[in-house]
Amino acid sequence: MKFYTIILVAFLSMAAGGKKEMKINGTYLRTPKAGEKIYLAITLDAKKRTKQLLDSVNVKDNHFSFNLKKKQPGKYEIVNTAGQSFSVYLDYCQTNIVIDSMFMRAKITGNITDSLIKKFDGIQTGIALTQLGVGLMSKKYKDEGKEMPDSLVKQFVTSLDRLTASRKEYSKSIGSRNDFAAAYVLATGASSEFTIPELNAIYKKMDGYVKTSQYGVNFKTLLDKMNNLEVGVKAPAFAQPNTEGANVDFASFVKGKKLVMIDFWASWCGPCRKENPNVVALYNEYKAKGFEIIGVSLDDKKDAWLKAIADDKLTWTHVSDLGGWANSVAKLYNVSAVPQTFLVDGNGVIIARNLRGKDLDDKVKEICN
Repeated sequence: MKFYTIILVAFLSMAAGGKKEMKINGTYLRTPKAGEKIYLAITLDAKKRTKQLLDSVNVKDNHFSFNLKKKQPGKYEIVNTAGQSFSVYLDYCQTNIVIDSMFMRAKITGNITDSLIKKFDGIQTGIALTQLGVGLMSKKYKDEGKEMPDSLVKQFVTSLDRLTASRKEYSKSIGSRNDFAAAYVLATGASSEFTIPELNAIYKKMDGYVKTSQYGVNFKTLLDKMNNLEVGVKAPAFAQPNTEGANVDFASFVKGKKLVMIDFWASWCGPCRKENPNVVALYNEYKAKGFEIIGVSLDDKKDAWLKAIADDKLTWTHVSDLGGWANSVAKLYNVSAVPQTFLVDGNGVIIARNLRGKDLDDKVKEICN
């Protein structure tokens, strides 16, 4: 019995050791220049493009590999002698890199973490570029003294709707994995697709190495903030300029009202604009019964913000520091996607989050009738 116990312990130790092993194996399909070296690095400052070199190996017989025993999972850069580079998210697995004619377009296989994260980043980039395109196109027409055609607006809205739906579906899928990829996406935009209890449950199930990784730490920091935004907790106080530049103090704003909705939105947000007619109807029906709205815009252009308010007939209070995604209230409330809403009672306590459609109607009727 003792012999079999020793064998079992040895087997489990080997299995655990195999799980915690990171490897990089690289292959050139075309012979590189003589003396070619490959460097492993991390980015210190993305804007300044500064890197810290961690290790280097020579390319021998078109192959290279790194000893990663003392490295932790995370985002790394693979750099060649010419200074060209590409990123790779290393996890406890074997990462295979195949380099053909273009170094920066190396093919990475065997690493599911890298694949999942880069797909998520691609969706995020697509949303950002589409939003930028809306702004640039709108400015072009405005500079020409024209209105952007409705057909063009609808194209942008359709694209944003499609990308937002894709991000939502993908975020739910990856964020539920409890692994390094989950920590990354939850720390960089996917958390809005989960309830706070769901996020706490995901974090609890994460492996120790995931929790201690940079993205695990970032996710925990975000989660701690979100726990302070849970139903039953007093909403964080804030003050921000309204459309006329006068500061609106939220703590004073909620006093004497039955229900206040904090509505995070933007003029360029297709889903926000699509939902606005329903919110307008609800507001007009219940504003005399103690229902109020304060819209917090993530716009960075005042003209676009004011035009959307007028076009959609949003007659409630609006505030913004015109900081875009850096809006200070959005940061305070951990808003990484719009639309997002918080329902707050007259004492400033959060009673619901992200209700839309019939769910929002039912809650307003329940409290204000």
